[in-house]
Amino acid sequence: MSKKEDNKISPVNRFNILWVNIQVIMTILVVIFLILSFVSSKKYFLGMEVCMGLDLLVMAYNNYLIYKRKNVTVMYAIIGVLVLLYALLGFIGVI
Repeated sequence: MSKKEDNKISPVNRFNILWVNIQVIMTILVVIFLILSFVSSKKYFLGMEVCMGLDLLVMAYNNYLIYKRKNVTVMYAIIGVLVLLYALLGFIGVI
């Protein structure tokens, strides 16, 4: 790898690791809520949607902070906001 490619990834520090840990926890919560919504009634689906939206926003932040990939960051952020908006509209009964 060239020297230019090595500079794309920021150095690992405790602050970056904290956000990666939050992302892992959010992903585990998404899987748990998804399984619960399949096994029991659909009452856990809203929790899965909220966790997925927050997980996508944390993924966008990690991409921006650590990997510095702008296009993927914007995609994750837009999809995360749309999922949270869909969950909110579903919660208040519009959808």
